[in-house]
Amino acid sequence: MTTERRAAAKLAAPTINLASVVYGLDAYMRSRGADAGDALRRAGLEPGDLTDPDRRVPLIRYLELLEICADRLADPQFGLKFGTQYEPRHVGVVGNVALASRTVGEAFETIGRYLPTMVDATVHGVEVSDGIVFVYSYYIDPLMMSYRQKGDWAIAFACNLMRAGLGDPRARRSALDPAGGPAAAVGGRNARATPHPRGDHGRQHPGRTSLGRHQV
Repeated sequence: MTTERRAAAKLAAPTINLASVVYGLDAYMRSRGADAGDALRRAGLEPGDLTDPDRRVPLIRYLELLEICADRLADPQFGLKFGTQYEPRHVGVVGNVALASRTVGEAFETIGRYLPTMVDATVHGVEVSDGIVFVYSYYIDPLMMSYRQKGDWAIAFACNLMRAGLGDPRARRSALDPAGGPAAAVGGRNARATPHPRGDHGRQHPGRTSLGRHQV
């Protein structure tokens, strides 16, 4: 098969490595009185799909798994809640390389650079406009963007990565510094942000998430 045909096949049936991105799902579902095994079966997955670091499964099954978990718990905010307790270090090499970055901006650039090693047909990036930082992530196939729980999980993950680097949000040093000025390591505690007057809550836009206004 030629390189072009392999790339086309990946786009037609994108896959994902689940062992990292659903870390802790079993325990989280049990803590809320539900059985993750039943959700896996309904999504057409096996327990080994969540633990084998070398196994890849169809991306669509992962998206359906999160929706099924939300249905099982009767919780439309499942993606946000599961994502909130998920630590970036659990994303394997991608997460740990991001946490070792010098700045929050560099961390998100690292995620964008290495995310394709975990999931096919996805785009991730960062933009800074008028002091507002936008972190965006989307699938090339627009039909996959209709799955809400994955979008909510992604918002929570981005906030967790920001939190790891920002430390105390009340302080006033630069947190994201694309110009190369002073900023602390993502894994440290001395990077700082200036909160937006309306708060620092993630707001979902078509294909992007605004994480608030910060000095840059």
